[in-house]
Amino acid sequence: MTLLGIEWVRMQHGLSHHFATPLVQSKLFIMLSSIFMLQLGVMALGYRVMQLNGYLKAHFQGEQRSPISFGLICPGVAIFVMGMFWWHLVWVQGGIVTAFGPVYWLVLALLAAVQISTVIALLRLSARLLRHKPVTIASMQ
Repeated sequence: MTLLGIEWVRMQHGLSHHFATPLVQSKLFIMLSSIFMLQLGVMALGYRVMQLNGYLKAHFQGEQRSPISFGLICPGVAIFVMGMFWWHLVWVQGGIVTAFGPVYWLVLALLAAVQISTVIALLRLSARLLRHKPVTIASMQ
């Protein structure tokens, strides 16, 4: 969803620049808000499913060690990137929120918290996968 949102914004900016078509703020608001809300909904559903089946606990705290678990990083990165597009292009550039005001910094702090938690998850998964664990071979005892 993030890639589609970024591609759509770039296409709108290209059309605006090369063909002198105005960039309609309401269109930007509806499209980016729809994409961001859909992304949040899918992320919440995925989080709940992984929580219910024990996937998160197994990979972050349990004994599961798999390179596939790095896929857990993707939602955090996607929410941060799309959140920055959504916040700056829809709310700030649209004039709804004043740049560098208290509300501006509050939302940026929320996005920064998402990014920091994503980096912490990445470091935790990396440490788990790179930590050496002895392997016992049954026929070598």
